[in-house]
Order: sequence, then C-alpha cells, then structure tokens
Amino acid sequence: MSPPSKLPTKSEPEQPGMTPHGALFQSGRITLMANFNSLISRPVTDTALSEPAFDSQAWYPLKPLAVNLLGATPRLVVVPAQYQGNEKSGVEQLYPRMDLVVYYADAGQTDFVAPSLWEADSVVYKGTTTFKVLAQDDSGIERVVVTWRQNSPNWQSADLTYNSLTGRWEGSLAGVGKEADYFVQAVGKAGNVSMTANKGLFFQPEEHRVFLPLVMT
Repeated sequence: MSPPSKLPTKSEPEQPGMTPHGALFQSGRITLMANFNSLISRPVTDTALSEPAFDSQAWYPLKPLAVNLLGATPRLVVVPAQYQGNEKSGVEQLYPRMDLVVYYADAGQTDFVAPSLWEADSVVYKGTTTFKVLAQDDSGIERVVVTWRQNSPNWQSADLTYNSLTGRWEGSLAGVGKEADYFVQAVGKAGNVSMTANKGLFFQPEEHRVFLPLVMT
C-alpha cells in the first residue's frame, strides 16, 4: 500500500476562499446493540399514519456522512449510526469514534460530481488479500482507499496504488482474510468523494481458486 498522496485540495477545516466538496471515512470504532427497536418515520401532512413497514438486510443509511451544500454555509453532516433489521427489531451499529477527512477545492471549482466506482474485486491467497478497483472521474482520480475491519470493532483504511498496465487501483494487505468486511472510497482531483459498500452489505474477500481442466477418456 502506498501512503496518502499530496492533494491539490485541502483537508483542513474552514479553509477561507475554498468550498468543501466531499468527506472520506478514514477510521473509526463501532458498538453493536442487539434487539434494537428503531423508530421508522415518514413525512405526513394532515393525517397521522402508523409506523411504516421496514425490512433491510443491509446497513442503513448506506453512507452515514456527506457534505451539505444547501444554505449559506456548507456543513459536514454525520449520522453516527446504521441500522439492520425491520420496524420491530434489529441491530443498531453505533459509531462512538469516527475519523474523517474533508476535501476542499477553490471556490470557483464547479465540478461536484463524485467519482464512479465500477468494480471492487478482492482475492485471498496465502493469508494476503489483493484488492483491485476500477474508478473513473472526469477530473481524474487522486486517491482510492479500501476501509476494512476483521473480527474487531475498529475500522481502518489503506491507500491503493494506480496500475497503469491494468487501469486499476491495486494493493495487498497481509492478515486480511475472507472474514473481513470492507468498502471502497474514491477521491477525485476536484475533492469529490464516492463510496461503494455492496449496497450496504459490505464486501468480503473471495478465496483464490484454481480450476483444472477436465480430461475425459
């Protein structure tokens, strides 16, 4: 894994003359609350309705952080929790600690489109997981990060390196196996950030398999 590269955008808070474009989850810690009865709400007008049905095997919300550009002052919005279950009972995943990076660009930058993440593949071989990610952005990709946890409440991240021969961002992590959960984030050169987490289910590395030819006599 390569260390984070120097970015043309700024990651320090409240940069004068600059606008925040995206936020990246770098590390954090979770606690799980089982048998959690969530309150599912919906907008109403003049009639109070009963709690709506809800059933999700994925973690919701998918992305618990975003930069809100509405209003006079942009704000980083964080929901430090995700829920998995139905309207009666499920598991609440709380984040008592979240380490985030906010990316800024010059106020004149008009590109607010997050990078596209087309592929996120991973293979485990001899105790090491190799990641390959296909990411694209009109302004160019500055950084691709894989964020994972394995048998631990702690999330941690590592940067991938661009391979010009394959057109993928690649890297390997020793000690990360098929039990790990991970998601991928990409940062464009304009400071926009995207994330893919297998639709809230998270990705798991696949075991390396070798298929031998079948010979029939």
